[in-house]
Amino acid sequence: MAPQIEVHVWSLDPTASVSATALATLSERERARMARFVFDKDRFRFGQSHVRMRALLGAHLGLAAADVTFDETEHGKPFIVGGPFFNLSHSHNLAALAITDTFDLGLDIEHVRGIEGPEIARRFFSARECAALSAYSGAAYEAAFYRCWTRKEAYVKAQGEGLGISLQAFDVTIDEEAPRILRIDGDDAGAWRLVSFKPADGYQGALAMRSRRDDISLKVITSA
Repeated sequence: MAPQIEVHVWSLDPTASVSATALATLSERERARMARFVFDKDRFRFGQSHVRMRALLGAHLGLAAADVTFDETEHGKPFIVGGPFFNLSHSHNLAALAITDTFDLGLDIEHVRGIEGPEIARRFFSARECAALSAYSGAAYEAAFYRCWTRKEAYVKAQGEGLGISLQAFDVTIDEEAPRILRIDGDDAGAWRLVSFKPADGYQGALAMRSRRDDISLKVITSA
C-alpha cells in the first residue's frame, strides 16, 4: 500500500484573537511563545496555527487537543512519541500541517510575492540552483524561485537541525516536473523524496522525506 501523507491547509486571520477556550488547549510553553510576539497579527497567527494543529493531531490520535503531548529533538523540532510524524508551516495568512504514520518529514509553504533581483537567490541557493534559475524571467522566475525555496526549506525541516545545515550543501531541482534532490554533501540524495504542491492560490508548498518510495500519495485537505 502506498504511503499516504495528509496535508491540512487552512486560512489564518491576523485580526482575530484566539478565544480563551481555544487557548486552554495549548501547553504553557506554547502560550509563553505566543506571548513573546510583539505584534498582534503574529501572535494571532501563531495561536490559530497551534490550536488547529492540536485539534487535527488529537483527532488523528483519538485524543482531546489539550492531551496531545509534544517532545522536542535536540534542535527543537517537535515530535510525538510513538507517532504520528507531523510538521507545521505557515506563511502570510495560510497554515498547513502534514501528518503521516510512515516516515518523518519536513513541510514548507510560502506566500509567492515579488523577488527583487538575483541577490536573494545567490545568498540562499547553491551555484547549481542559481544557474538553473537564470533561465527564467518574470512570473516564471518567481514561480521557479519559490519551488526551489520551499523544497530546500522542506529538506532542512525534515532533517530537524535548523541552522546547522548549510543551504549550499545540497541542490534541488527547480522545474515543475519530478522534484528531487540532486546532491547532498555527506549523504545519499537518492534516499530522499520531494513532493511539490500548491496549497492555495498565490502560495507554493513542498514536502521532503527520507524514503526511496516512488508511490507516495499526497492528500491535500483544505478547510476554512
